[in-house]
Amino acid sequence: MEDYEAEWGLIITKPEEVQNIWSTKNPSHGDGEWIKALLYKEALPLDPFTLITNHNIEQVQSYITTFISNTKNMYPSNERADFLEVINQNSPKIETNYYYYHQSKNEGLDTFMAIYNKAENKVYTFEWHQ
Repeated sequence: MEDYEAEWGLIITKPEEVQNIWSTKNPSHGDGEWIKALLYKEALPLDPFTLITNHNIEQVQSYITTFISNTKNMYPSNERADFLEVINQNSPKIETNYYYYHQSKNEGLDTFMAIYNKAENKVYTFEWHQ
Protein backbone atom coordinates (compact mmCIF):
# COMPACT_ATOMS: atom_id res chain seq x y z
CA MET A 1 0.00 0.00 0.00
CA GLU A 2 3.10 2.11 -0.30
CA ASP A 3 1.85 3.19 -3.75
CA TYR A 4 -1.28 4.73 -2.24
CA GLU A 5 0.79 6.61 0.30
CA ALA A 6 3.32 7.90 -2.22
CA GLU A 7 0.78 8.73 -4.92
CA TRP A 8 -2.27 9.83 -2.94
CA GLY A 9 -1.27 10.37 0.69
CA LEU A 10 -3.43 7.50 1.95
CA ILE A 11 -1.69 5.41 4.57
CA ILE A 12 -3.33 2.02 5.00
CA THR A 13 -1.96 -1.33 6.05
CA LYS A 14 -1.35 -4.19 3.67
CA PRO A 15 -4.59 -6.13 3.14
CA GLU A 16 -5.04 -9.86 3.66
CA GLU A 17 -6.28 -10.11 0.09
CA VAL A 18 -6.44 -7.89 -3.01
CA GLN A 19 -9.16 -8.50 -5.57
CA ASN A 20 -8.51 -6.86 -8.93
CA ILE A 21 -11.97 -5.92 -10.13
CA TRP A 22 -10.94 -3.99 -13.26
CA SER A 23 -7.72 -2.80 -14.79
CA THR A 24 -6.72 -1.22 -18.05
CA LYS A 25 -5.69 -3.99 -20.37
CA ASN A 26 -2.73 -2.23 -22.00
CA PRO A 27 -1.77 0.84 -19.99
CA SER A 28 0.74 3.13 -21.62
CA HIS A 29 3.03 5.41 -19.65
CA GLY A 30 1.16 4.59 -16.42
CA ASP A 31 -2.18 5.81 -17.80
CA GLY A 32 -5.25 3.74 -17.07
CA GLU A 33 -8.08 2.87 -14.73
CA TRP A 34 -8.03 0.41 -11.85
CA ILE A 35 -10.65 -0.81 -9.42
CA LYS A 36 -9.66 -3.05 -6.52
CA ALA A 37 -11.20 -4.49 -3.39
CA LEU A 38 -8.86 -4.72 -0.40
CA LEU A 39 -9.94 -7.19 2.27
CA TYR A 40 -8.82 -6.92 5.89
CA LYS A 41 -9.25 -9.16 8.94
CA GLU A 42 -9.29 -6.22 11.33
CA ALA A 43 -10.76 -2.73 11.22
CA LEU A 44 -8.63 0.06 9.77
CA PRO A 45 -7.95 3.34 11.55
CA LEU A 46 -10.53 5.86 10.39
CA ASP A 47 -8.03 8.68 9.85
CA PRO A 48 -7.89 10.05 7.07
CA PHE A 49 -11.25 8.66 5.91
CA THR A 50 -14.38 10.83 6.10
CA LEU A 51 -17.72 9.43 7.29
CA ILE A 52 -20.39 9.28 4.58
CA THR A 53 -23.52 11.00 5.84
CA ASN A 54 -26.80 12.23 4.38
CA HIS A 55 -25.03 15.58 3.84
CA ASN A 56 -22.21 14.28 1.61
CA ILE A 57 -23.49 11.02 0.11
CA GLU A 58 -24.52 12.66 -3.19
CA GLN A 59 -21.02 14.11 -3.64
CA VAL A 60 -19.42 10.73 -2.91
CA GLN A 61 -21.78 9.01 -5.35
CA SER A 62 -20.93 11.61 -8.00
CA TYR A 63 -17.21 10.77 -7.68
CA ILE A 64 -17.97 7.11 -8.40
CA THR A 65 -20.50 7.89 -11.14
CA THR A 66 -18.00 10.16 -12.89
CA PHE A 67 -15.27 7.52 -12.62
CA ILE A 68 -17.55 4.84 -14.09
CA SER A 69 -18.79 7.09 -16.89
CA ASN A 70 -15.31 8.28 -17.85
CA THR A 71 -13.92 4.76 -17.76
CA LYS A 72 -16.79 3.34 -19.80
CA ASN A 73 -16.26 5.99 -22.46
CA MET A 74 -12.61 4.98 -22.88
CA TYR A 75 -13.61 1.65 -24.43
CA PRO A 76 -15.26 0.60 -27.69
CA SER A 77 -18.90 -0.43 -27.33
CA ASN A 78 -18.20 -4.19 -27.18
CA GLU A 79 -15.84 -3.69 -24.21
CA ARG A 80 -18.17 -1.22 -22.50
CA ALA A 81 -20.68 -3.99 -21.86
CA ASP A 82 -17.96 -6.10 -20.22
CA PHE A 83 -16.91 -3.17 -18.03
CA LEU A 84 -20.48 -2.38 -16.96
CA GLU A 85 -21.15 -6.03 -16.13
CA VAL A 86 -18.06 -6.14 -13.90
CA ILE A 87 -19.12 -2.88 -12.22
CA ASN A 88 -22.67 -4.07 -11.62
CA GLN A 89 -21.42 -7.30 -10.02
CA ASN A 90 -18.57 -5.88 -7.95
CA SER A 91 -18.95 -2.19 -7.21
CA PRO A 92 -20.12 -1.18 -3.73
CA LYS A 93 -23.44 0.48 -3.14
CA ILE A 94 -22.53 3.68 -1.34
CA GLU A 95 -24.29 3.98 2.00
CA THR A 96 -24.22 6.28 4.97
CA ASN A 97 -21.91 5.03 7.71
CA TYR A 98 -19.32 3.96 5.13
CA TYR A 99 -16.17 6.05 4.87
CA TYR A 100 -14.42 7.61 1.91
CA TYR A 101 -11.15 9.19 0.85
CA HIS A 102 -10.85 11.27 -2.33
CA GLN A 103 -7.91 13.00 -3.96
CA SER A 104 -7.27 14.45 -7.40
CA LYS A 105 -4.35 16.16 -9.06
CA ASN A 106 -3.16 17.37 -12.45
CA GLU A 107 -6.31 19.48 -12.78
CA GLY A 108 -8.51 16.45 -12.13
CA LEU A 109 -6.88 14.24 -14.76
CA ASP A 110 -5.64 11.88 -12.04
CA THR A 111 -8.12 10.82 -9.36
CA PHE A 112 -8.28 8.39 -6.50
CA MET A 113 -11.29 7.32 -4.48
CA ALA A 114 -11.46 4.80 -1.63
CA ILE A 115 -14.70 3.56 -0.09
CA TYR A 116 -14.32 1.81 3.27
CA ASN A 117 -17.07 -0.52 4.45
CA LYS A 118 -16.09 -0.87 8.10
CA ALA A 119 -18.64 -3.61 8.81
CA GLU A 120 -17.01 -5.86 6.20
CA ASN A 121 -13.44 -4.57 6.64
CA LYS A 122 -13.30 -3.95 2.90
CA VAL A 123 -11.89 -0.99 0.97
CA TYR A 124 -12.78 -0.41 -2.67
CA THR A 125 -10.33 1.74 -4.60
CA PHE A 126 -10.99 3.58 -7.86
CA GLU A 127 -7.87 5.00 -9.49
CA TRP A 128 -7.63 6.94 -12.74
CA HIS A 129 -4.44 8.21 -14.38
CA GLN A 130 -4.67 10.19 -17.59
